[in-house]
Amino acid sequence: MLAHGPKSTMWETIGPGGGAPVNIPSWDAGWSSGAAPALTEYVLGVKPTSPGFKTFTVTPHTGNLKWAKGDVPTPRGLIHVSWKRQGKKKIALEVEAPQGTIWQQ
Repeated sequence: MLAHGPKSTMWETIGPGGGAPVNIPSWDAGWSSGAAPALTEYVLGVKPTSPGFKTFTVTPHTGNLKWAKGDVPTPRGLIHVSWKRQGKKKIALEVEAPQGTIWQQ
């Protein structure tokens, strides 16, 4: 989507082979512009605390999930987050951040 889309919003539909929408472009929808960021912020727990993710926090909301992992694109590069439940109230959390960013723990 980032390589072939308008580079300003997400697609509502995807064409054959994962390319741009065919015939009638539809450039925004509730799923890609609502649920995807919510998964990043709530399940992975990544939230910027200053412009461009110069500083950020990671506070996963695990719910009844056993684990989650993903990448958060930022202007400075990807923030990699992985967490795994260890018992009822403890999680193992791994965060890799681009140089020049600060994880506020």
